[in-house]
Amino acid sequence: MPSDLDRPLAETVTSTVMVPFEGTGGGVAELSWGQAEIWTTIVHQESWMPIGGPAELPLAKTLDEIVAALGWMLGRHRALRARMRFEPGGGVRQEVAGRGEAPLLVVDVADDGDPARVAADVDAEFRRPDFDHEHDFPLRMAVVRHRGVLTHLVIEFCHVAVDGDGMVALFRTGLGELLLTDVDAAALPVTHTLDPVDQVDWQRGPAGRRHNLAVQRYWSRQLARVPAGRFGPTDDERRPRHWLAVMRSPAAYRAMWSIATRAAVDSSTVLLAAAATATVRATGRGPAVFQIVVGNRFRPGLADSVSAIAQSCVCVIDVADVAFDEVLARATRSARNAYLNGYFDRGQMETMIAKLGAERGEHIDLTCFFNDRRAPANREPGRTAPTDETTITWGPHSDTPFEPLFVHFNDTADAVVELQLEVDTRYFPPAHMETFMREFQATLLAAAGL
Repeated sequence: MPSDLDRPLAETVTSTVMVPFEGTGGGVAELSWGQAEIWTTIVHQESWMPIGGPAELPLAKTLDEIVAALGWMLGRHRALRARMRFEPGGGVRQEVAGRGEAPLLVVDVADDGDPARVAADVDAEFRRPDFDHEHDFPLRMAVVRHRGVLTHLVIEFCHVAVDGDGMVALFRTGLGELLLTDVDAAALPVTHTLDPVDQVDWQRGPAGRRHNLAVQRYWSRQLARVPAGRFGPTDDERRPRHWLAVMRSPAAYRAMWSIATRAAVDSSTVLLAAAATATVRATGRGPAVFQIVVGNRFRPGLADSVSAIAQSCVCVIDVADVAFDEVLARATRSARNAYLNGYFDRGQMETMIAKLGAERGEHIDLTCFFNDRRAPANREPGRTAPTDETTITWGPHSDTPFEPLFVHFNDTADAVVELQLEVDTRYFPPAHMETFMREFQATLLAAAGL
């Protein structure tokens, strides 16, 4: 007899429950700066960029209680009840529903089945690339039921609705309490945060326009330091074209914290300096130029905003003919300025970049990205590594469009640096990936004297 994992999802769905919601502030608005930036990426990568996953539920929760909690969530947060509105001429706006219903799948597991595995299977099915942005609310939801008890909640949010920190804020500001405790929604405090529509109001106002112009001036100064070509010629484009590799290194972790402690800098800056050095050594082209992903939650009213506000800002670091401590100092200054200038109108910025490129007679390539995805709580030393061995895992590779180079540092539960490289082999072939990972680790170990 086939297991639950062998059956198509449709065969295990017992029912679909509609989650009713009602909230204030419905209507049509432009996309916020953060939404517009991630929407461009969604279109380019041909993915709705789902973010979320399965979570275990306390045994006491009933289906009615889950429906009530999810209805509160949708009513409270406009970003989660906003659908894309495609307009003549190619424009995109958001339409926030004042009331409505969203589907919640109920997935039953056989008595001898594993609900955790089924929840993971449901999540994998939810992450399939097809998504109707115009008609569906920006999330997919399911509960898993085993022997009459709800065991798991599975939610995947579209990235245009929330970023990683926005999802954390969602659970921190009420949903977590509703799902994990007996608190009543009426007892939850209402905290004022700027949701996407509020952000649009500020961005289109005088203060937002002044801020945007100041950021454009900063970018213009940085772009004057950026050579046009980021990548040399390569004849090693692969099929599939877009490659992924993950390196896990306990040695890099120890070196990172040794350097951070000695230099009194943030560990993220140490990773940035080492990544800049590795990029130049892999490509043979300097200075290192990244777009750093900036969370932007240090800005007034955005700390607990359930929305997508992360953007990327140009960061230029010259690593030629200087010791690592000087590279680290330069990375510190450049990163600080990038964090302060990572909130802007991406459409207007791209127009400015194209104009500057035309004036120079060359295309200005800014397709290298740096993203430290570690949670703040996990950016502290003191954990232990399960092994001293550095491991590298390749794949899965894909023909789905992606950027030429994306450097991620992932959250981990143990004492390792987890470096994830995602590349377009037309520009950054496997040999460059190997050089990058080798030089990244060697740079850290040499700088730490290990």
